[in-house]
Amino acid sequence: MASWLPFREANAAMDRLAKRYDVGIVSNVDDKLLGISRRHLRTDLDLVVTAQQVRSYKPDPAHFRECARRIGGKKGWLHIASGYETDIAPVLKMNVPVIWVNRKGEKLEGRKPPTATVKNFREAAKRLGAG
Repeated sequence: MASWLPFREANAAMDRLAKRYDVGIVSNVDDKLLGISRRHLRTDLDLVVTAQQVRSYKPDPAHFRECARRIGGKKGWLHIASGYETDIAPVLKMNVPVIWVNRKGEKLEGRKPPTATVKNFREAAKRLGAG
């Protein structure tokens, strides 16, 4: 997985977001693999929660409960993600705002709508005033 690369616009969007907000990653990988993957990111991360740390895999809410614990509650943070079932749905159940990066134009088909839907991270950054 050392060849894993972020989406083309992710580094620029994360850099812009980091100028206004704390930025973190919530990942279904172990710490070592995330360490390898982070080499491809330019932005310093303020928060990192991995499956190894919480001993669980998304969509189990353990990742997001740990985020809330580290941040100090459910308020004051927003989650940006592309996987509806693994990321969007669990965060919505916690009543945390979430932006769905819906790259493939998936339909909600009866699922609970996110706070916002965008096509890529660049649009998410713009929506948050960091574009």
